[in-house]
This record gives sequence, C-alpha cells and structure tokens, in this order.
Amino acid sequence: MDENAKQAVRLLAARLPSWTVWYGQHTGHFWAMPRTRDLAVAPHIESRTPAQLERQAQEIERNFGPRGGLEGLPIIRPVAGRRTAEGRS
Repeated sequence: MDENAKQAVRLLAARLPSWTVWYGQHTGHFWAMPRTRDLAVAPHIESRTPAQLERQAQEIERNFGPRGGLEGLPIIRPVAGRRTAEGRS
C-alpha cells in the first residue's frame, strides 16, 4: 500500500470512529464496516476516494445513527453451532 493510502486510512479511522476502515490493495478502493449495531444496516461500504467514503459513512450515520440506547454497542453475531438463549443454534 502506498504512503498516501496509509495516511488516508489513518485519517478516515480518526474521523469515523464508528467504522473500521481499510484500503483494498487488489481493488484500489477504500472500505469501511460499522463497529456498532445501530449502523449495521450497511454491512460494508466501498469507495474510490477517501472523501466519498467519508460522505457515505456520514450519510449512513445521519439516517441510521444511534437510536434506542444502542449507541456504542458492538454488533453481536451468533456463532455457528452454538446454542442461543432460546435453545436454538
């Protein structure tokens, strides 16, 4: 990854604390995945530029941001083969 992409990822990560941000070397695109349950409507987002990625993330945050006290909670996904509280896998 070139130094500009590394710097852009660091800047995006600081500006978007609710997202995990990375640069895809094979795609040449910037990617982000939400860290919190309230933003899980977007499993991941992709963009050619850091500015576009930041705009997409901010739009998702505006439209689907914290509600009902879920802010800051991690996304919890069931592990295959484990039984849930209801006794189902």
